[in-house]
Amino acid sequence: MLRATGEYSKGTMTGVWEWRRENGKLMQVGALKDDKKTGLWKRYHENGQLSDEGEYDNGERTGEWKFYDANGTLTRTKNFAPPKT
Repeated sequence: MLRATGEYSKGTMTGVWEWRRENGKLMQVGALKDDKKTGLWKRYHENGQLSDEGEYDNGERTGEWKFYDANGTLTRTKNFAPPKT
């Protein structure tokens, strides 16, 4: 079974990618640029409920991230500093 879908450009992962569990349910989705995570990413519990979501900048977490339990209830938030340039 195909577990990841997305595009390559010049040998690097680029654009929106999806990863799925063996049962076909979505595990995570997000964009990549030059093989690094960028923009909004979402991960999901095995039951399909959102697990966490937040932004990446140049492969590093940035800004406010939200974390949810398996029932979809927001359990906490955490702020990440912008990546060092």
